[in-house]
Amino acid sequence: KYSYEQAAVVAINAGADIVEYRSMECAKQALEGLKQAKKTKEIKNEAISEKVARVLNVKKAYLSEYKPIYIPEISKKMKTAASQVLINEIQDKIAQLKA
Repeated sequence: KYSYEQAAVVAINAGADIVEYRSMECAKQALEGLKQAKKTKEIKNEAISEKVARVLNVKKAYLSEYKPIYIPEISKKMKTAASQVLINEIQDKIAQLKA
């Protein structure tokens, strides 16, 4: 079994352009592994540059009009009572996942 740090490096070296994690803590560990791999040249700078370029090109091509809504601010955008119920349910589920 790989640590989060090792798994990120293995995934990137295997061809992944992006790695995702369920929690910010795991993502931070993975990022530290990637930084260390870059320092030790386990991941080449050119490979990172190519991956970043591919991700940015996809974002530009398919997500140029995407404007995310910050969940705590969503109630300002959705004023109905039904929307508020939905917002509260989403916030409760997020809180449960973090617990």
